[in-house]
Amino acid sequence: TPLEVDPENILSQSQGDDTDKVITVSKASELVYGYTDFGWPSREHPLRLGIVRFQQPAPLEGLVEATVQQLKTFFGEETLAIRYLSLEELTRAVRNGELDIFLASSGRYRRLVLAGARDLATGLSKNYPNPNKSEAVAMVTLASRTDLEDLADLKGKRLVTSTRGGFTGYDVPMGEIARSGYDPNSFFFTNEFLGDGPQMSRAFDILEERKADVAFMRLCYLEEHIALHPETRGKFKVVNEKTQKGEVCRRSTALYPAWTMAT
Repeated sequence: TPLEVDPENILSQSQGDDTDKVITVSKASELVYGYTDFGWPSREHPLRLGIVRFQQPAPLEGLVEATVQQLKTFFGEETLAIRYLSLEELTRAVRNGELDIFLASSGRYRRLVLAGARDLATGLSKNYPNPNKSEAVAMVTLASRTDLEDLADLKGKRLVTSTRGGFTGYDVPMGEIARSGYDPNSFFFTNEFLGDGPQMSRAFDILEERKADVAFMRLCYLEEHIALHPETRGKFKVVNEKTQKGEVCRRSTALYPAWTMAT
């Protein structure tokens, strides 16, 4: 069952719009509801929810709060134990049986299938309504870099991105590089990782200061930055472009499923 959230949500929040634009439909409540007759979840035995820390802002960012609010409304705030975890922390928590449900990228979920993870729902946005094709990566450089146009031009250059092992920050673009016949482990001269959360916004300054040549940015991150900082319009471009007619955001990779709620 898709989880739907308005992709303009993050921009409207940043501009002070209090209108609730988030619509969410989750299987999590249905999963847990079957156990309520047995006294779970409760204050003594809460529903343990893990949420991976993600690159901000994000088109599906409103999905997190909407899902948490839905669970609080349905079961009561005192019956929830919510943890915001790094990729490594969430992986360990799932494998150690410390979580009942978790929200993470589809790539992270797939890695945890062998640990017993089972998907409940997948996120989507109105601009990318197919839940199986709603996430991608843009390889962003300065528009003035006429020497950087396609994937081959990036070989031996300096990369800045969010987290090693992150789905959009690393796995998806490195997979694109591997499919093009390159060794992703030696493709870039240097790799700089800024971390999760809002730190990725520093990548634009790093590119402008010529401290890196290319940045991996999840789908629509560049467009959101330009909308919030119109003075940067025309400063950046996307290389190895694979954007198709009718898409609202530019990308350098194939499209993949977005965030997944799993148990």
